[in-house]
Amino acid sequence: MPRQKRQYVATFPAGAFNIIVRVLKKFSLDEIKITAHDESAMVFESTLRPERLIDFRFFTNIYLILDTKRLASYEPFIKGDSFRLIALINGEPSPIEENKKRALASLIGRQLRISPNAIAGYSNDFVLIKRGDQGELLTLRLPRPRHKRQKLPQGALRPELAHILLLVAGVKPKDIVRY
Repeated sequence: MPRQKRQYVATFPAGAFNIIVRVLKKFSLDEIKITAHDESAMVFESTLRPERLIDFRFFTNIYLILDTKRLASYEPFIKGDSFRLIALINGEPSPIEENKKRALASLIGRQLRISPNAIAGYSNDFVLIKRGDQGELLTLRLPRPRHKRQKLPQGALRPELAHILLLVAGVKPKDIVRY
């Protein structure tokens, strides 16, 4: 049985799109098809398992695009019993108009049987994303690998950027790099 095609938004370090596309070309169009992009984000369709997408080291965050008319169908992606609702406009955290926030929180809570909790203990980040002149997308942020969640010491290179630099340098997974 073929896997279901889902839509995602992924963010990455600005200016790395062409490098990332070179890596993604090894996948068939059925596995990954980019439908829109800018300098630091792309929208794509994929039949790959979300766990496989999370493994792409060059993405900063990956968001599953949700169809608000079918929210209950995303229940397998929900972890825990609470959520927070936030907005990113052109990559910056932004406030959500109170009536819209209340309506979305009610819809999410009712359809997925989870409760809003903006203070602590939330398990799911629902993110309203708006970039450029494109419309708003309601998304669910996929979990991040541990190496991307760790607090870095001051001046340390983000893992996503380090990986992109290794791709540019042509370093292969089994190569040994000495400094």
